[in-house]
Amino acid sequence: MDKGRAVRIHQRNLLITKLIWGFWLLSSITAFGADASTVGILLPGGLVCGLIPFLLSRRPRYAVLTMYVTITLLFSLCTAVTAFHPALSTFIFFWLALVMSSLYMQIWPIVYAGTLTFGATCAFFFYDHSPIFRQLIPYDIISFCLLGICLTIFLMVHSWVSEGLREAAEHNRQEAIEAKSQMEKLMKRLQKSAERKMEHMALHDALTGLPNSRKYRNILKEVLARSTSSGRKTAVLLLDIDRFKIINDSLGHRFGDELIRAIAGRLKECMGTSQLVARQGGDEFMLLLENVTCAEIEEMADCLLQSVSKPFMLEGHELIVTPSVGISLYPDDGYTADTLIKNADTAMYRAKDQGKNTYCFYTGDMKETSARTMLLENSLRRAMENKELVLYYQPQICLRTGNLIGVEALLRWQHPQLGWVFPSEFIPIAEETGGIVPLGAWVLEEACSAARRWQREGYSPFRISVNLSARQFRDNRLLNTIQDILERSELDPVFLDLEITEGMAIHHLHDVVYTLEELKKVGVHISIDDFGTGYSSLSYLHTLPIHSIKIDKSFMRTNEEGLEADWAIVSAVITMAHELGLTVIAEGVETEEQRDILRAMGCDVIQGYLVARPLAMEEFETWLRGHQSRLLI
Repeated sequence: MDKGRAVRIHQRNLLITKLIWGFWLLSSITAFGADASTVGILLPGGLVCGLIPFLLSRRPRYAVLTMYVTITLLFSLCTAVTAFHPALSTFIFFWLALVMSSLYMQIWPIVYAGTLTFGATCAFFFYDHSPIFRQLIPYDIISFCLLGICLTIFLMVHSWVSEGLREAAEHNRQEAIEAKSQMEKLMKRLQKSAERKMEHMALHDALTGLPNSRKYRNILKEVLARSTSSGRKTAVLLLDIDRFKIINDSLGHRFGDELIRAIAGRLKECMGTSQLVARQGGDEFMLLLENVTCAEIEEMADCLLQSVSKPFMLEGHELIVTPSVGISLYPDDGYTADTLIKNADTAMYRAKDQGKNTYCFYTGDMKETSARTMLLENSLRRAMENKELVLYYQPQICLRTGNLIGVEALLRWQHPQLGWVFPSEFIPIAEETGGIVPLGAWVLEEACSAARRWQREGYSPFRISVNLSARQFRDNRLLNTIQDILERSELDPVFLDLEITEGMAIHHLHDVVYTLEELKKVGVHISIDDFGTGYSSLSYLHTLPIHSIKIDKSFMRTNEEGLEADWAIVSAVITMAHELGLTVIAEGVETEEQRDILRAMGCDVIQGYLVARPLAMEEFETWLRGHQSRLLI
């Protein structure tokens, strides 16, 4: 029970005490003329009746019981008072019962008091006016008293039961309130736990549990804010796994995820608990070294390279991967988190260009390279719309007949600010940004349309060769794209030659064979480009549905060390290719000596500056009209 309710009950019982004592005083004065026995009963009885509510004022559960006991005792007093003044005692007693009923908010005190008062009045009325009743009154009074006692017991039991029910209801209400309070507390705890979990998920990588790039940037900003000019550095390191996509595609994404987790574990072991390791996404990790020297940075970079380069044993596979690491320093290479991360990314790509499995610090000259790369990336999106891209054509001549049998379409970009940009510079950018697919489709469309136009103009038919990039070759829409282009240009498929590199052919051999077979069904000619620069193996050639191979120009040497070995390889390639029924094309032929050696070895076709440089459309058409057979003249 709360404190306020206890105070109210105490005040109520004090009021009852005052009323009873007042009635006791009035009864005593009224009975002053009576005998001593009557006064002797009234005085102590009234005193006790008045003390009972006071003594029990701090025991609320007995308050109702006190009420009924008090009424019963007052009835005894009123019985005595009735002998002196029946009307007054009846009025006072009924009035007191009414007050108590209003205090206790119950109807039973009125009923009880009314019954006793009515009975007492009737008894004394008939006692004064009926001789017969006067003879029976002692028995009736006894019966009436017994009835009063029974009613008192009944009302007492009723009081106890009612109080018990009220206490039970109050207990249940308190339990419900407590349960509601506990539920609210539980919901708050669950909400806070969910918020913490969501915050953790928003700032951590789900695969490795490492901080993600968002948290890395926040921590880096805090580190930069408290950095001092003490001569020590803050280093931002970006680590990328070399050739991870090949591993992921060949062994599956589940295997790739396991490898990423294993790499993350090694990075944490190498960095320790005092430095930060985060995952940017894919196969890239972000590391932060605070308050270190350049020597300590190099030592940590070496540790990272050695740790990641150790063999991994995953699901029975032994796998060796290498990382490339780019490093930028605060304050040498930037003052903001975004600048340092961007510069570290630039340095990381420079490390890849330097042969991978190494680390590279950011330098000032990289800024120009990075700016050029960004300019090319942004400009490449609009190059086709602005008609900045053009095709150059380089002839392919048959060594046996001297006839033109093919032309390779080579893409060039005339940038409005940078001038001529070669494919070796912008094709990797297109590969990375995804623009290679529409770019490759544009090259196919232009080349096929040009070849068909030359046929309509009466030139002898020859094949037009177009290079396919790795990403373009993996495009699921490649077959439909080629068929649509051939249909629009009205070029016979036999006059289209698609070139893929040796590296593209060897990776995912099963998928490559399927795609090449589908292309062969269409009727196009298929060649392996830059043969000898990749795996230098002829063992897989018999599994590929191809028509020819192109020997890389790096083998076309005549006055350099290693000449005999290179020409021995060329001879072996030509012999093996002929045994497999393949045509051999030699690239990079620049001298007559090279031509003669290749002719003696049985090479079928040559391409290079000896025949013609890559020519623009108008220049090639001029060459086509007058110089198709000049090599054999």
